[in-house]
Amino acid sequence: MPIKKFSRDDLKAMVWGDHDEGKYRVKIDDITGNDRWSIYHDMIFKDIAFGRYYLTSYSEGATECQDESPYEHDDEMIECREVEPYEKISISYKMVEDDAKKS
Repeated sequence: MPIKKFSRDDLKAMVWGDHDEGKYRVKIDDITGNDRWSIYHDMIFKDIAFGRYYLTSYSEGATECQDESPYEHDDEMIECREVEPYEKISISYKMVEDDAKKS
């Protein structure tokens, strides 16, 4: 599994939406879980220069009283795992309208 290191400052900028879109592009930032004090995220971003995608995980405070920001306990350079996109087909469902409402 290929790994590349990115600066903590670049990753934080991506989380806050304050980064150079010509350098990195955030594709997904999903909440993966939470506990009493923290909300956990997985973020996938594209390194534009190399055309590769990477996965990083971070956490942030669950309430305004929790003083926890993304990557605050990590080193200056953070390892991110390379990932690749793939097509996934899924089926969703919606409510059916009554025949009377369709007219």
